[in-house]
Amino acid sequence: MGKRNLISYTRCLVDASAGVYARPAEKIPVVYTHIALEYYDQINEKSFVLGVIIETAVTDIRGTYWYAMEDKRLSDISYVYEDGSALKPYDASGFQKRYNVKLRKKQDGVALFMQMVGLKLPYQEVFRYQRKLRNIMAYNPAAKIQEFIRESVLEEHDVNFEKLKDAKKNIEQINSRLELIEEEIGDLDAILKDYAEYDERVMQLKVDDIKLKYRNMLSWKEKRCMAEEMIRKNSIEVEAQIKTIKELSTEIDALDRYYMEAKAALRELNVSKAIDNSRQQITAFEKQLEKRKSEREELEQFRKRLLHVAEELNKMECEVSYFETLEKLTAVDLSNSEKQEAIDALRAEIRKKRDSIVRSRAYLDRELKEVQLERSEQSKIIENCDRNKADYSHVQEQTQLIREINKELKKQGIAEEARMACEYVSELKDEKWRDAIEAFLGVHRYAILVSPQVFDVANQVMDRSGHRYVELVNTKRLAERKIKYEEDSVYHYLQIQNETAAKYFQFWLGAIHAVELDEVAKYDNAMSKEGKLGRNMAVTYINTKKIKSYCLGGAAIELNRKRAAKKLDQLEKREKEILSSRHTMQNQDVFLQSSLDYFKDYNLEANRECEHLNAELEAEKVRYRELLEAQKNNAEFMALSQRVTDLEKQLRNKTREKDEESKKRYRLEAEIEQKKKDSVMYQAKEAEEQKHLEEEQKLNRSAAEQAITEYDRYLAGEDKKGGIMQLSEKEQMEKRVSSFAANINGQQQAYNNRKQEEERLPIGLEYEKSYHQRRGKIWIDDLQNLQQKLKEQTMRYESIFKREFVLNIYETARAARKDIAQINKELLKLKFATCYQFDVKFLNDNSDYAKILRYAEYLQQTGNLADGQIALTKLMGYEDDEVERREREIKDIINRIIEKNDLAEIQKFADYRNYMSYEIIINNEEVKDGKLSKQVGYNSGAGTQIPYTLILSAALSMLYNVRVNSVRLIFIDEPFEKMSDHNIKLMLDFFKNQDFQVIFCAPPNKLESIGSECGVIIPVLKNANDDMLIGKVKFHDTVNGAN
Repeated sequence: MGKRNLISYTRCLVDASAGVYARPAEKIPVVYTHIALEYYDQINEKSFVLGVIIETAVTDIRGTYWYAMEDKRLSDISYVYEDGSALKPYDASGFQKRYNVKLRKKQDGVALFMQMVGLKLPYQEVFRYQRKLRNIMAYNPAAKIQEFIRESVLEEHDVNFEKLKDAKKNIEQINSRLELIEEEIGDLDAILKDYAEYDERVMQLKVDDIKLKYRNMLSWKEKRCMAEEMIRKNSIEVEAQIKTIKELSTEIDALDRYYMEAKAALRELNVSKAIDNSRQQITAFEKQLEKRKSEREELEQFRKRLLHVAEELNKMECEVSYFETLEKLTAVDLSNSEKQEAIDALRAEIRKKRDSIVRSRAYLDRELKEVQLERSEQSKIIENCDRNKADYSHVQEQTQLIREINKELKKQGIAEEARMACEYVSELKDEKWRDAIEAFLGVHRYAILVSPQVFDVANQVMDRSGHRYVELVNTKRLAERKIKYEEDSVYHYLQIQNETAAKYFQFWLGAIHAVELDEVAKYDNAMSKEGKLGRNMAVTYINTKKIKSYCLGGAAIELNRKRAAKKLDQLEKREKEILSSRHTMQNQDVFLQSSLDYFKDYNLEANRECEHLNAELEAEKVRYRELLEAQKNNAEFMALSQRVTDLEKQLRNKTREKDEESKKRYRLEAEIEQKKKDSVMYQAKEAEEQKHLEEEQKLNRSAAEQAITEYDRYLAGEDKKGGIMQLSEKEQMEKRVSSFAANINGQQQAYNNRKQEEERLPIGLEYEKSYHQRRGKIWIDDLQNLQQKLKEQTMRYESIFKREFVLNIYETARAARKDIAQINKELLKLKFATCYQFDVKFLNDNSDYAKILRYAEYLQQTGNLADGQIALTKLMGYEDDEVERREREIKDIINRIIEKNDLAEIQKFADYRNYMSYEIIINNEEVKDGKLSKQVGYNSGAGTQIPYTLILSAALSMLYNVRVNSVRLIFIDEPFEKMSDHNIKLMLDFFKNQDFQVIFCAPPNKLESIGSECGVIIPVLKNANDDMLIGKVKFHDTVNGAN
C-alpha cells in the first residue's frame, strides 16, 4: 500500500496507511487521466503536443493510449467536455473522435515520441535512456565508487539464462528420480544383504548336517579299517603259528626217528620187528591215505572255485580256454601236465583281466574327478542363477582385478565402481543372434570398464596387481575417439544405456554388417546369425561351441540356468554310470585278487593215489594179524618195550602241543573270517552313508564339498573351527536364521507397501530371485539410463555455461568497458578545473569471477573450440597443463553452482558488473592521476557530487551530442545537497555550456543559489496529503530558455 504505482497517481492516493483515495473506485469506477506535454521546435519553428490517455478500472490499468499532435499547442486542445452542468474528461475513444487523432499502444507510442523529440531511439534503447535520466536524478552522492559505477553508470544487462535454468531444472528432476532409484536400490540391497546373511547361515547349518553324515561314514570306514587291520595282524599271527607248528613237526619227526630206532632194536629180538614193520606200514598207509583224501578234497574245492572263476570271467567277456579240462580236474584219466596247463592258462587270464581293470579304474577315477568338478561348477551356476546372479566363475582374474580397482576407488573417495562391459548390456534384441555375437566377442565381453575420468586410477591398480592378464578398456582414449557404426551393424542388436559401454561395443561391432548367410561374402565386414563371418578378406565360421557362458542381457541368466541344468543332468547320468562301472570293477578286482589266492601247489594225482593206497592198506592189515600170533615174551623185550613206550609218550605230548597250536591257528583263522564278515558289514554301512553323502552332493554340491574339506582339515588339526557344531551353537545359529527370515519378510512387506499393486513383488524366503531380478533391472535399465541422462544434461549445462553464459558475460563486460571509454572521451571534452576519468579493469585475482574471465579469454583466443579439441590450443599459445587447469577451474565452478542449487547464485554470476574493479582518476593543478577514493572529503559525499554529476551528465551528452535537433533533458532531484555556492555556480555554468534542459526539483533553501539561473520557477506548497497549492510561476528571460 505504501509503494507508489500508476494507480496511486491516477486515483490520487492521499493516505497510504489508511488506503484513502481522492478518486475512490466505489465513487468513480473508471478514471480517465490525460498527460500532455507541449514542445517547441526552435529550428523548424513549430509546436507539437505529445500525450497519453490512461484508463484506470477498479483494480487495474485498463489501457494506455499514446498520441502525437503536430502544429498544436496545449491551448488548442480541450481534455474535458460538458455533460449537463458537469465537466467530464474524455475517454480514449471520445478523445480520438473529437480530434481525429491516431491512438497507439505503448511500444509504438514511445517510438513515435522518441522520433518527435529528435532522439529517434529504438524501443529497446528507450529504457537505457530512461535509466540515465533516473540515475542523474536519483543517484546517491554518498555511494562508494564501486557502488556508484555499478548502480548509476553501468547498465543492467539481462543475461538470458533460461537455458541454464532449463538445464538446471532437468538436472534437478533427474537427480530427484535418481534419489528415488538409489533409495529403491538401497532397499533392495538391504533385503538382499539379509538374504546373503540368511543363505550363509542356512549354508552353515546344511554344512554341519553333512559333516554329521560324513563323520558317520568316516566312523564306519574306521571300523572297517580296524577290522581289516585285525585281519592283517591275525594273518601275521597265523603265519607265526604255522611256523611254530612246523618247528613242532620237526621235533616230532626227531622223536619219531628215535622211537622208530628203539622199536627197530626191539624187533631184532624176535618177530616183533616184522610186527612193527607191518604196523608201521599200516600207519604209514593210513597217514598217506588221510593226506591224499585231504588233498583230494582240496583239489575238489579248487576245481569248483576255478569253474566259478571261469564262469565269472566269461561274464566279464573274457575268453576262457581249457574249460572242459578244469571240469575234470579230479579225474584219473587226465595227465598231470594237461591239468597244470589248464590251471596256468586260467591264472594268466585272471591276471590279464585284473591288469585291464586296474587301468580302466584309473581312467574312470580321473574322469570321475573331472565330472564331479564340472558338476560342482554347474551346480554353483544354477544356485547363482536361481538368485538371479550372473555366472562369472570362469573369469576369476577379471573379478579379482575389479575388486582391487573398486577398493582403490573407494579409498580415494570416488563414487564409482568398475564393472565388466557385459553388465551394461540390458537386452539382446534377437536371441537368434546370441551365439554368433557372444562367440565373436569372446573374452572381450568381460573387459573391465570405468569412466574416462578414473581410467588412470584403474590403470595404476592394474600395473601393481597380480591379476593383470585381463582387458582394462582404455576409456580415456575411447572417449576421444569418434566411432562410426553402420546403420545395419550387429551393434544394433544390443541395448545399452551407458555411453562408455555403448561406445566400447560400437568399437567391436559397429563396422560389422548384420546380413543373411548368403550375403556375408558380399561385404568386407559382415556376420550372419548362423555365425558366418566375413572379415580381413576371408570368410569363416565362428566356433559357437567355445561359449562357456552367456552374459549379454537379462535373458542370459535364465539361458545359463537352463544350459547348466541340461549339462548337470548329463553329468549326473555320467557320474552315475562311472560310479556304477567303478563299483563293478572294484568288485571284480576284489574277486579276481581273491581268486589268485586260490592258486597253490595242489596234488593233481590225489584221486588216483587214494585208490592205490587204499588197496595196499587192506593187504598190510591181513599180514599184520598173522604176525601177532607168532610173538612171544622175554625180559630184554620188555626193557626195549618200556623205552619204546616212553618215546611214544613224548611223541604224543609233542603231537598234542602241535595240535593245540593248530587249534590256536584255526581259532585265529576263524576270527579272521569273522572280521572279514564284519568288514563286509562295515563296508555296507560305509557305502550306505556314502550314498547319503552322494545324495547331498547332488542336492547341495557346494555345501557337501565345503563340509568335507572343512572336516578333513579339522581332523588333520589344520582348522580348529572345522568340526561339528556344539548343540548350543547350533541352536543359536538356528535362532539367527529365524531372525533373518523375519527381517527379510518385514523388509519385503515395507518395500511392497511403497509400491503400486502392479509393481509389488511376492513375499517369502523362496522369492530371493525376484528381488535380485528387480535390482538388476533397475540398475541396468533405470539407473544407467538416468545416469546417462544426468551426464548429458550436466554436459549441456556445462556447454551452455561455458559457450553461451560465460561468453555473453565476457562480451557484455567488454561492451561496458567500451561505453566507459566513450564516457571518458566525453569527460575529456569538458572544460572543468578537474578532469575525471573512469579506471575500470577486469578482475585478475583468484576469485571465481576472474577465473571465468580468463576462461572466456581462452575461448575467444582459441576460436571457441569445442570439447575434444584441446590439443589444437597449442597453436594458440596454450600448453596442455594450462588448458587442463582452466578446464578444471571452470568445471569446479559449475559443479559448485549445481551443488548449491540456488538461482540467486546463478544471478550473481550473471551480473557482468561483478567481474570488474572500479576507480575514478582525477587530474588538476594539485593532483596528478590521483584516485578519487583516496581524496579528502570522499567519505562524506561532498567530494563525490561534482564528479558523479559530471560523469552522469557526460553519459547523457554521449546520447544528445550525436543529434542535431533533439531535446537535451536532465532531471535532478534535490540538487547540490552538500555543495558549496562556488561549486554550484560551476555546475550551473557547466549545464548551460552543454545546452542541457535541466529540470530541478529543489527545496526552498536552494532558490537563492539556483533560482536566478532557471528559466521558469514553479513554487508548490503542500498543506496536507490532499491539499497542494501551486504558487505564482516566475519566468526569467535572461537564461534564453536554456534551463
